[in-house]
Amino acid sequence: MEQPESASKNVFFSPLSVSVALAAISLGAGGETHQQLFSGLGFNTSTFSSEEVHQAFLSLLQSLNQRTDVDLEVGTALYVQDIFKPHPEFLEKLKRFYLSDGFSVDFTKKAETAEQMNKYISDKTRGKISQFIQDLDPDTTISFFLQQNKTHME
Repeated sequence: MEQPESASKNVFFSPLSVSVALAAISLGAGGETHQQLFSGLGFNTSTFSSEEVHQAFLSLLQSLNQRTDVDLEVGTALYVQDIFKPHPEFLEKLKRFYLSDGFSVDFTKKAETAEQMNKYISDKTRGKISQFIQDLDPDTTISFFLQQNKTHME
C-alpha cells in the first residue's frame, strides 16, 4: 500500500502554537467545551480565572514580540468559513488578548482563499514565508495560523 506524500515528511507542532490556538478558541467556548479546553491545556479554573489565563497569554505574546536579543515576532490569524458568523465580542477579545486577526473566507474557493492566506502570512513574516498554504480542503471550516518568525540572534 502506497503512503500519501505527507507520510514521509516531518511534522512539528510548537507547544506554544497549540496552546495559543486552543486558549484563543476557548474565548468563544462555554460550558463543558470551555472546561475541556482549559483542562486539556492544564489550567485549573479554580486557581485561575479565564481572564487571568487570557491576560497571561497576552503578556507572553507581548514579551516575545518585544525581545531585543532575538528578532522574533509571534502572530496569529483565524480563518472561519463564511457561513459562520463569529460574534464581534469574540473577534475583539481575539485581537485584544492574542493580537490575532479574524477573517471570514470561502474554503470552497481553494485557490482564492489560499492566495489570501499566503498574502497575509507573507506580509506578517516580511516575505520570509510566501507559500505556506499549498492546498486547502474545501470541507475546512476553521483554520488557525500561528507564525513565529525568528531571523537572527545578536
